[in-house]
Amino acid sequence: MTCDRLFVYGTLRALVPNSKSNLFSEGATFLKSGRTLGKLFHISWHPAMIPGDAGEWVTGEVWKLHDTDATLKVLDEFEGPDYERMMVVVDMGDGAQLEAWAYLYKASVDGKARIESGDWADVAGTIATEPRP
Repeated sequence: MTCDRLFVYGTLRALVPNSKSNLFSEGATFLKSGRTLGKLFHISWHPAMIPGDAGEWVTGEVWKLHDTDATLKVLDEFEGPDYERMMVVVDMGDGAQLEAWAYLYKASVDGKARIESGDWADVAGTIATEPRP
């Protein structure tokens, strides 16, 4: 499936400043914050999203990738074998919905703390008011 958008919800978010968030942003353009159905868990120094039911949301950002194939190849390697890239529907908050790639966790979340708010920024600390240019 061809799609040039990526939904990020954890360490790759530009609005959550950290050393990993610039991994792909030079090859992408920030579109808007949004949310998708899912459950978020605290896995070590990063979060993990698994599918959720109605009313269970994960907050993140949607980015338009400039070189989709090359960027996704880098991110597939970065995310590693515990994550699978899947298509999700993102609620953009203005009535619009769009499809985007996202990395969902494949390993067990047994014993991991759930992030009830669905927002990694609540765990990672303060968020910036604007994404990096």
